[in-house]
Amino acid sequence: MCSNCKIIVVLSLLFTMFAMGLANAQTSSKLNTPALMDQYKPFADYPEGYQAVGLTDILYRSCPARGLELSINVYWQAVKAASDWKYFRQRAEKVNRFDPQNNAIVKLFLQKTEDKAAMAHLKMRRYAIELNAMAGDCGFSPIALPYCNELPHFGNYITNIDKIAQVRSVSGEMRMLAKRIDLGYEQIKASAAALAAAIYYLEAQTELYSAGNSAVTDVINAFEQEETTRETFWQAILSYNRDIARYVVWSQAGEVYNPKQLAPLLLLNPRPATVFETTQNSNPKSLLDQRPNTYDDSSTGSAPDPAYPADVNPSDAVSQPDTQLQPSDQNVNPLPTEPSYTPIIQNDSLRAPKIYQVAYTPSGELTTPNWFDVSVYKPAGATAVTLKEYLRNFSPVYYQQATNQYWRASAQCQKLAVIITARRRAEEVQQKVYARLSAQENSAQSSLFLLAMNVWKQTLAAEAIETQKAILREQFGMNQLLSMAGAYASQELWPVTPFHTETYQIVGDVPGLENDLTVKSLAGSINQEYSLMTQTRSALEQASAVVERDAASETATFKDIITELQTEFYFATAFVNQTAEYNFSIGNYVQRWMYARKSPLSLDDFCESIVSQMQ
Repeated sequence: MCSNCKIIVVLSLLFTMFAMGLANAQTSSKLNTPALMDQYKPFADYPEGYQAVGLTDILYRSCPARGLELSINVYWQAVKAASDWKYFRQRAEKVNRFDPQNNAIVKLFLQKTEDKAAMAHLKMRRYAIELNAMAGDCGFSPIALPYCNELPHFGNYITNIDKIAQVRSVSGEMRMLAKRIDLGYEQIKASAAALAAAIYYLEAQTELYSAGNSAVTDVINAFEQEETTRETFWQAILSYNRDIARYVVWSQAGEVYNPKQLAPLLLLNPRPATVFETTQNSNPKSLLDQRPNTYDDSSTGSAPDPAYPADVNPSDAVSQPDTQLQPSDQNVNPLPTEPSYTPIIQNDSLRAPKIYQVAYTPSGELTTPNWFDVSVYKPAGATAVTLKEYLRNFSPVYYQQATNQYWRASAQCQKLAVIITARRRAEEVQQKVYARLSAQENSAQSSLFLLAMNVWKQTLAAEAIETQKAILREQFGMNQLLSMAGAYASQELWPVTPFHTETYQIVGDVPGLENDLTVKSLAGSINQEYSLMTQTRSALEQASAVVERDAASETATFKDIITELQTEFYFATAFVNQTAEYNFSIGNYVQRWMYARKSPLSLDDFCESIVSQMQ
């Protein structure tokens, strides 16, 4: 066959492979959450010097006094370390196929992979030693360490929080955990979609390299992208199971400790005890015990990415499970749709209503999006609250503590706005770049671009859910402080007062305050943090300008554009974090000033000192 004919055949095969979405390039099953967990689960056979131990065994060798919740979480960390060990060992085998002896870049990447495998094995060993120590005199084996390879929960977890609340009182933390668990399941599905997209992208790059149409560095970058999204997927799994463990511990408070009952509440399909048994009596099942132990992925279906051509949306591969189990009441929302409490935060009727916006305006003619608009994602059931409205529930001695908690919640809300804006930004850029690549009739690059963009957008979707969970935690902290002040209400408070983003100077007639070491140090920190914050804002504007330029360019590569989008997102997130630190320092400065002044400020004066006073 002539050489030109061979090239035509290869390109035709590649085009067909992309048109089919790469679903069958190297995998035979859809990469939904169960398939990914099966792919990345630890080796079934334990290494020499270890003994296979399930979570039920851990429960038999733990007790509340020794830290049951801690033991469970360490077990999951050990499982993840065992999975990492397997993953990097298998990746080393794949990298070996790229002739590392004759390619320095491949050889270094192989060494990096083998080093990570060795580090994972050391982590696995450290967690095993820690679990053995937690068991005290009832260690697992005098001659072998526990090898943890039972999979954590990754299905839909029904908390039955509403049913439990009908028969007993439930704490604010239990309600918060129930919401986090619901979000955690969505986070697992989103991170699974990102991981599936990364795997398809790796397969595409591998196929192109095998056909001589891609560089080995592109394959290595794809391996590292798979590693990153796999880590995000596992962290979502660990976070989900930490919340489940805490929820189970809270739900079983006051009941007799019985490992036989706890295992079904923590796992999808608990393994029976392999090395230990118990004679403890069984207790009557609680409402939490009655929830169905099923994996239901029916809610994962989402509309295909509109920018994808037909059959080229990898997220479809995570939309449906391979098997459907008995759904029971999986589709019933266990949370109340309307609050059952009376709001305690009242609007300030003495002042005209204000529109709260973050004090940030893009410079020049750039069409930079408003990254920090906290109204972008305010849940329907949340209560908007200004800093002053929140502080009026406290005495002056608690102003600073309450302000810091308010800013922590505000930072997470702004981070969520940044993530949502970054995803919209990615959609806009994708439309422009895909149209350009399509006009150039470059089908291979167009498909690779869509696969790579899907990884980025799905990663942002997973991070958005993680941030929503963080918001729940900070909202719970806000309510806890209200409880200390005798004004507890289980509300989802949504901070709307913007951070102070201008220069700052506090004035007052306190003799000798300028010589106070703490005040001088805080003043220095405020100046340094303001300088860093403004530099980051400038870098964000420049990063946005580069994205706009290259999205319209005829020569910029899609890899460069995706990197630029990620850099832009980094600076937007960094600006939020630095602005929060700047405002924490301002609050500490005001607190010290009040202490030296030896008299508290009024609420109006305190709020003005925190967010309104400018040089």
